[in-house]
Amino acid sequence: MVLSGSKRTSRLASYMNGDFGGGCKKAGLLPQVGRTAAISHAFRHTSQTLIILKGRKYELNYHLQIAIKSLADKQIVVDEAQAIYDAAEVGSGAQAIALTSLNLAKTQRDAAQIVKNTAQTAYDNVVE
Repeated sequence: MVLSGSKRTSRLASYMNGDFGGGCKKAGLLPQVGRTAAISHAFRHTSQTLIILKGRKYELNYHLQIAIKSLADKQIVVDEAQAIYDAAEVGSGAQAIALTSLNLAKTQRDAAQIVKNTAQTAYDNVVE
């Protein structure tokens, strides 16, 4: 603890320089278990995200799962828009607006279907 300065700055300084049990002694720096400084230096400017490190098929599967979820969400919107259209009074302005919304929802669902099909094809055709 620093003797000069206010209580707040003294406490803050001792916290920032505290030993947090393992790894680097400064707060905010991750412990590097099982890795030397040379390996850390070699990894600089490289992508270390799990999706990239696991391989191409894992990445394509991840994108496929996102596309499937997106398609399911779009289908829910289409179903809700269809229900609103069916409930609207025939020939009313509300039915015209509901029809426009339904057509937009179907267009977005069809686009999501294309994305899902493309992701499925890419996943199926990957060579390990």
